[in-house]
Amino acid sequence: MISKAIIIGSGKVAKAIVPQLLKNDIQVLQLFSRRPNEVDFIKNDDAQHSVEIISDFSNISNQADIYILAVKDDALSKVSVQLSKVISSDKYVCHLSGSLKLDVLDSYFSKKICLWPMYSFIGHEVDWQNVPLFVTSNVINEEIYNFGKTLSPLIYSVTEDEKSKIHIAAVFANNFSNYNVHIAEEILKTTQIPLSVFKPMMEGMLNSIFEKGALLTQTGPAHRGDLKIVENQFIYLQKHFPEFALLYQQYSTLISQKK
Repeated sequence: MISKAIIIGSGKVAKAIVPQLLKNDIQVLQLFSRRPNEVDFIKNDDAQHSVEIISDFSNISNQADIYILAVKDDALSKVSVQLSKVISSDKYVCHLSGSLKLDVLDSYFSKKICLWPMYSFIGHEVDWQNVPLFVTSNVINEEIYNFGKTLSPLIYSVTEDEKSKIHIAAVFANNFSNYNVHIAEEILKTTQIPLSVFKPMMEGMLNSIFEKGALLTQTGPAHRGDLKIVENQFIYLQKHFPEFALLYQQYSTLISQKK
């Protein structure tokens, strides 16, 4: 049974994970942070759930069942190498990246896990009941699933190839969509209209997408074949927002082909 955890990292993901583990009776023995004075989400006002905050790798305990690396993707390899020097090789070592494979973790470790929560951790409170958790591991067993359920009930066991494809899809659905709204915001700055006017339209769009599918709910001038409108808007963007013009043209071409 996985009942004791140590968290490496103190960013937004760690901030979301630690309270959820404690809430579900996972003992978080330690949290490693290079800036321990900035860790403001662990109060330690409950002796039963006290978490030791450390900043020296040599002080990492070997008593945990699982070590969760809540660090940036480009730091995972280095951190796992550091960790291999202070704990046993038979401990569960887990990263949270949607884009990296298990082999980013040092070969010293025999039990490698990825628990990828498909969610944008941007600082607000996380409703873990609705966060999908994708699991890959070289040692799939009931212990791992039971531990995953302490974070979320929505657990999906996938291969690393499947996880890679899901992550690409998520980039389109979430990250690129977010940037599209940024573009809309930049254009709206030339008017006196706030971004909030888009909220009813976008909420209706999302509801329709998950009810009927994206293609069946596509609207707009490119979908209707209004070529004159598409041309006029493209010319406007070329003149005032040239950095977005080509993207507009590519979107319009792709949408028109899917009518």
